[in-house]
Amino acid sequence: MKKIKILFLLVLLLSLLYCVFKIYQIYKEEKNTADIKELQKLSGIGESIALRIVTYRKENGKFNSIEDLKNVSGIGENKFNKIKNNIFVK
Repeated sequence: MKKIKILFLLVLLLSLLYCVFKIYQIYKEEKNTADIKELQKLSGIGESIALRIVTYRKENGKFNSIEDLKNVSGIGENKFNKIKNNIFVK
């Protein structure tokens, strides 16, 4: 009986961790589909930089990695470091 309780708690804990992971993935902004308003939710990204990201994506195609954002005018190393943990590309 004690083993069943431990197993149940382990399954419950793993389920909770999975849910937290999924919520975290939803929270992160996907840069190949995000619009200007979504991009502005990121720290340090205002309307003009958000517009540059969208324009860069339209002119050059989808980003291959998050590091490609540094090719956008206005996103240097410091700004990139502030947002890199909150973004991803598919």
